[in-house]
Amino acid sequence: MSEIGVVCVQQVSKRFGDVPAVNDVSFVVEKGEFVSLLGPSGCGKSTLLRMIAGFETADSGSILFEGRDYTNVPAHLRPVNMVFQSYALFPHLSIFDNVAFGLRRKKVPDKEVTRLVLQFLDLVNLNDLSARFPSQLSGGQQQRVALARALVNRPSVLLLDEPLAALDLKLRKKMQVELKVLQRELGISFIYVTHDQEEALALSDKIGVVSDGRMLQYGPALEVYDRPRSEFVAKFLGEANIIQCTVRASGDWLELVAAGNTVRMRALAESPPVGAKVLLAIRPEDIVLSATAVEEDNVYPCVVENKAFSGTAPIVWVNVDGKTLSVRSADRRTFDAMEVGMPAFVGWRSTQGVLIPEDHR
Repeated sequence: MSEIGVVCVQQVSKRFGDVPAVNDVSFVVEKGEFVSLLGPSGCGKSTLLRMIAGFETADSGSILFEGRDYTNVPAHLRPVNMVFQSYALFPHLSIFDNVAFGLRRKKVPDKEVTRLVLQFLDLVNLNDLSARFPSQLSGGQQQRVALARALVNRPSVLLLDEPLAALDLKLRKKMQVELKVLQRELGISFIYVTHDQEEALALSDKIGVVSDGRMLQYGPALEVYDRPRSEFVAKFLGEANIIQCTVRASGDWLELVAAGNTVRMRALAESPPVGAKVLLAIRPEDIVLSATAVEEDNVYPCVVENKAFSGTAPIVWVNVDGKTLSVRSADRRTFDAMEVGMPAFVGWRSTQGVLIPEDHR
């Protein structure tokens, strides 16, 4: 990874009065990457995005674009554009004029303005609506206009603050696909703020999980999902069953004790010592559920507590010695056969699960 990148955020902090909004955050965005900042409402992700845009001033730290320090450079001089959740279109201007607005402010020649506006409206499939006004468009169409208006200026980085949050689920899914295709075609780096974990996983090359103003983990999307370094990351990015364990034996195999049961795991590069208190995070889709004993490395009898049908990923909750686990691996036949109160078995492979130090919550 480059030490410079298209965007380099170095130990940035921001307070509003006595409230720390962003606390010592650092990360790098490479050219052409789609990066999502993921976290709950009020965690500081939008403040971080606004500091990159220049709408907020960092109290400390630096923000660099391609190696040049822009920490104190005003927003209109930064090589970025921003797309907001509210779209922020000019209601009195046509779609064509909305997209042309930034180009005209830069005094781009009229012929070139027309060429670029039509090119980018075509890119978002809105060429035939260029004469309409924002009030005459649907939410999804307005979002496309906002994207075209931002992209027509060819920024080095496009910043997006929950731009799909106001759309219904079906349209949001459609726009996610269109957004990713658009980003790949243009090769522009995107920094995308969202609280939607599925959206972040679907769109991102890298994900930064933010909580209480801190960047808890940053890296390739699948790596953050498969190898969370804290309980918060494991639970917020997807679902996770968290089991408190004690390491009983270490070697080629790790042997853990959880509520009297033994859990076997293949040895890790840096295995915790015998006696260490750890958290075992198991994804619901990695657990096998059956009415009869399953053929896995770790198998436990259980009792079905509840179940819910949710389309492609039905969920079953089971109780294993007083601990409730969620399971999403059951096929439709197994799901239909499960009844509340019935005995069953759960299991998982020795390669499944992630160990988290107990103090990394």
